[in-house]
Amino acid sequence: MTRRFLILPALLVLAGCRPALPPPPPPDPAVAEVRAFLENYFSVWSANNMEAYGSLFAPEATVQVAGKGSTLRSLPLGPFLDGQRAAQAARQMSEAPLSVDVRPSPDGRAAQATVRWRLVDGERSETGWDHFTLLRRDGGWRIVHLLFYQE
Repeated sequence: MTRRFLILPALLVLAGCRPALPPPPPPDPAVAEVRAFLENYFSVWSANNMEAYGSLFAPEATVQVAGKGSTLRSLPLGPFLDGQRAAQAARQMSEAPLSVDVRPSPDGRAAQATVRWRLVDGERSETGWDHFTLLRRDGGWRIVHLLFYQE
């Protein structure tokens, strides 16, 4: 009986001697920057501020639209922005992110972001995905590639 009382405290002491887990790494500031950039992206598009929307893209950016099945359409930036202007002029739509996953590069120069979104166009609502490749330029982030599709 006495031995049992000695073993239990010894086990408790040993359990407390395990090395502590290292603290989690601090959050990457690039993730917060990209999230703010994407919030702005959806905000200016929904506000029909096409000048601000266009400024979020690098001039040489490419845009791809994946259709149902295996169709893929590539658009230069100019025609893509013209189409966005025309669509927003014809009817006021809004789009908001539902989920955002950001993965910055180790050197902080680039980032990949995947956003699930909801588009509201009057009574119609649809969801889809944006896949962004971003590059740090001119003191901020710019979209260099956008692939999007609806679910």
